[in-house]
Amino acid sequence: MAKHCADTQSRRGWTRRWGKLAAGLLLIWAVVFWLAPWLQRFGPVKRVHESVRERGIDATALVYTEVEEFADADCHVRDALRY
Repeated sequence: MAKHCADTQSRRGWTRRWGKLAAGLLLIWAVVFWLAPWLQRFGPVKRVHESVRERGIDATALVYTEVEEFADADCHVRDALRY
């Protein structure tokens, strides 16, 4: 009988873990595909989004070496650290 209870608890734990994983994945999906696009329509986020689009900045890029504003900022930071 004790083994039967242990098996049942093991299955419940397994189900609970998979349920938490599914809930977490659903939450990530909701933020990426629903909340983030929805927020782009409001206030400061909208202004930043439009500014990025107008300047042709690739917001998905990891390194901004080809954007003029970031090249200027890099020079200023290097100068500030040097002197």
